[in-house]
Amino acid sequence: MNFLSDFTTQGSLLRYVVADDYIKGNYIIVWGHSICTTSDFITLENITGSLDQNAYAQGPPGRARFDTITGVVTNPTSNKQIWVSDYGNSCIRTVNRETGFTNVLTGRCREKTVQDGTINSAGVAYPFGMAVSPSDRQKVYFYENGEGSIRCILRIGPSWYLRTVLGLRKKISGLNFDPAGKFLYLSYETSIVRVPTTWENPSQEISIDFIDSIAEDIISGVGHEDGPLESARMKDPMHIIFLDETTFLFADYNNHVLRMVDLLNSSISTICVPQGTDYNVTEGAIDTCRIELPRQIVQSKESSKLYILGDYRFHELTYSGEFLSLV
Repeated sequence: MNFLSDFTTQGSLLRYVVADDYIKGNYIIVWGHSICTTSDFITLENITGSLDQNAYAQGPPGRARFDTITGVVTNPTSNKQIWVSDYGNSCIRTVNRETGFTNVLTGRCREKTVQDGTINSAGVAYPFGMAVSPSDRQKVYFYENGEGSIRCILRIGPSWYLRTVLGLRKKISGLNFDPAGKFLYLSYETSIVRVPTTWENPSQEISIDFIDSIAEDIISGVGHEDGPLESARMKDPMHIIFLDETTFLFADYNNHVLRMVDLLNSSISTICVPQGTDYNVTEGAIDTCRIELPRQIVQSKESSKLYILGDYRFHELTYSGEFLSLV
């Protein structure tokens, strides 16, 4: 493991990380209530928002304010804009990367109203995460934690709409598609589940009352246990990232480890040493290293590296095929 940086002394949580499509080789970091860009995970350059002031304000970088940010994605039609899930302000925001100016994309900020329609008329309550559909990259999904539903921002002709596509009735902590876009994987307190993306075809749209019968548990249970998926245990799983069509990693937050799931063999293994409340950070091989409170994982587009975001620290993971090593 390569320990990259420590932001503990600043006191604000590192919340989210995603590749920066506007500045090649950089990554977007949500730090506190601000959005930053970085090339090295050591120096964070502010794009907009405030590190320690949670509020609501539109406008230029020095004035714009956010509450709790739970997701960031590049506008599917332009890398000069990012869309932001502002959970605490109950809306989706948009940030112009050229000017830094922040505006409302959809929802009535500070009004918790769940309503479908055009992006100008729709309502949002508690938006969580952002994920682009691999099968249609002009559709962006987020989870509505207030109502427990999957919602989609999509373009129809010249106009953008917000549409509810599935109900799950759970409060989630992570979501991502598999590489083919056949399933949407969601993590929540005690489980990781997946649902088939049959809603991509409007004629096959699934009613909210039917979702429980199609949601498949991949892992379910509290604790720490490797081996067959049917007996696996975890503690507060968060972000999920696929390495290939049948292998994904997830951040096992309160076990302080990463877990690797092999769907082909229905098995799970652990990267780093599980820890309890008395945790610490130690560099080393994948069976001896220690990390703390991992939240997010992002894959480098330029190399075989993964970057792990914890509450206050960044780590680097190098992998090759089936072999993973923390260096």
